[in-house]
Amino acid sequence: MQDSVAEICPGLWRIRLPFSFELNHVNVHLVRLDDGYLLIDCGIHSEDCFHVLEASLRRLGIAWNQIRVLFITHGHPDHVGLAPRVLELSRARVLIHRVELAHLDTIAHLVENPHSLDHQLRAWGVPADQVDAITHAFTGVRRSFQKLGHAETLEGGELLYTAIGPLETVWTPGHSPGHLCLLASDRRLLISGDHVLPTITPNIAWMPGADPLADYLNSLRRVENLPVDSVLPSHGDPFPGLLSRVRETAAHHDARCGRILEALHNGPRSPFQIAGFLWGNRLSSFQQRFALFEVMAHLVYMENRYRARQVAIDPVSTWSRA
Repeated sequence: MQDSVAEICPGLWRIRLPFSFELNHVNVHLVRLDDGYLLIDCGIHSEDCFHVLEASLRRLGIAWNQIRVLFITHGHPDHVGLAPRVLELSRARVLIHRVELAHLDTIAHLVENPHSLDHQLRAWGVPADQVDAITHAFTGVRRSFQKLGHAETLEGGELLYTAIGPLETVWTPGHSPGHLCLLASDRRLLISGDHVLPTITPNIAWMPGADPLADYLNSLRRVENLPVDSVLPSHGDPFPGLLSRVRETAAHHDARCGRILEALHNGPRSPFQIAGFLWGNRLSSFQQRFALFEVMAHLVYMENRYRARQVAIDPVSTWSRA
């Protein structure tokens, strides 16, 4: 418990919350306001996560009704899952990007239709037994895709006035279409959500009719020259060197595109076969879904730049070099 709360600077704290997947934690942040506190993200829908959050607030001497604003960087389960419970206890305002609110409503549809993506997985070449395993692996996570009823929507560029100075919202689509970072220029800090992480890269997932990898790379360029000395990520510890980390992350995706082209060297392959080329058979069913959606995001990106092309659709999508 002692390690769950860390003071970043006067008026700003990091709270580390647990969850039971490979990353094992998510960092949420608490900022003092004139009349209470701003909570940035809130953790996954689980009793362990809720108890650590509640105990952390208690340790800081903060009651639930002192949380005035819940700011959502993006609508993924480890960032928004506890929102209904936090809002019931705090009656806080909710701030989220306009695009992310609409996206979250769409994704929440999966809660009522857990097999809605099965046809897509089969079209990408996933065998029937593995489709069932992937769908089952996400059963617990689906509880954390919660609709937000009365959120106030943002566009990017807004200022939130806090005890550590103004926080500027920075729209960084890619990892999620309405992802927001917060820039604290007075403290030279960037609360980066999942946009830039210290040791791993965020999953860039396929979405129909979109090019999320292109969005993500553009968003990396949007933040690379911000006036910050330290980045506060949602996973891992604060780190310096934003520009170098942005460049490393962009290089990772360029290398991933190169590896996919290697997979296509001997002829067309399905997304499932490409994922097997990249990661072998070492992925769990839970990880397999992320891998497939990431492969598809890279294929779409390369298709739009005439580096890869889809050569078959029915019954299985296959791709080749362009």
